[in-house]
Amino acid sequence: MANTACDKFRLVEGASGKTVLEGDCVPSQALGEGLRLLDFTALDKPGSYRLCFGDYCSEAFPVDDEVAQGTVWKLLNFIFCQRCGAPVPGKHGSCHGDVLAEHN
Repeated sequence: MANTACDKFRLVEGASGKTVLEGDCVPSQALGEGLRLLDFTALDKPGSYRLCFGDYCSEAFPVDDEVAQGTVWKLLNFIFCQRCGAPVPGKHGSCHGDVLAEHN
C-alpha cells in the first residue's frame, strides 16, 4: 500500500506527466482525524489529470465544465421513470391513482 501521508501535492497532466499545479495538504478537522484537504480549484484548464501526494498518484480523471453532464441526465431520467400518478411513455402507465389524501 502506498504511503499517502503528505505535506504537498501535485496535479499532473495525464498524458505528458508535466506538473501543472502544486499545493499544500491541509489538515482539516471537518474532514476527520488524519485527513487532508487538497484544493486544486485554481486549475482552470480542461484536460486529463492525476493527483499525486506522498507515494501515491491517482488514475487520470477529467476536468472540464461538462464532466457531470452525462450523470445528471441519467439521474433526471431515472427520476422521470419513477414518477407515480402519471404515465411514463415506454415504461409504465399511470399508477397509484387510488391513493388520495385530504387536508384535515
